[in-house]
Amino acid sequence: MDFKNFKPSDEMIKAAELVFLSMAEVETIKPIVKAYQKKILNKYQFKDDEGNIITEEGRSYLMGDADFKVYLDECNTKRLKVGLYVKNKEYCPLLVAESDLTDAERLLINSFKPITGLDCSDIYLLEHRKKFLNLALGLMSNFIDSKQILKTIIKEAV
Repeated sequence: MDFKNFKPSDEMIKAAELVFLSMAEVETIKPIVKAYQKKILNKYQFKDDEGNIITEEGRSYLMGDADFKVYLDECNTKRLKVGLYVKNKEYCPLLVAESDLTDAERLLINSFKPITGLDCSDIYLLEHRKKFLNLALGLMSNFIDSKQILKTIIKEAV
């Protein structure tokens, strides 16, 4: 295909915009969520089944049920304090944002199927997925209204 004359579909443009918005959301809330999770882990010194102190937020699944309830309650208190919204108080806002990003990436990949013949089910290696997304986003960046994306980000933040 001659990409000099490439004209994306509306679906491609909307999907790329959604990916850029979702990326911004993840990068915005990641340091906030990780910071309060780290403080909670340091404060309580939760332990796994083998007695090891859990120091990384990504290992909270190793906590016992009672400890995890305390951790979750503390995270919810901090989440509310910093003004992050989730549909269910048991959800982590960072995991929700990362899931939304994955969904947006899936839409972008699938929007390119008329050109590539590929959809998400055809790209199962993470390395290939990242390459595909980098190429697609690079190609789409010329067709995205970055000012509109910034307006949307600011509007959602208020």
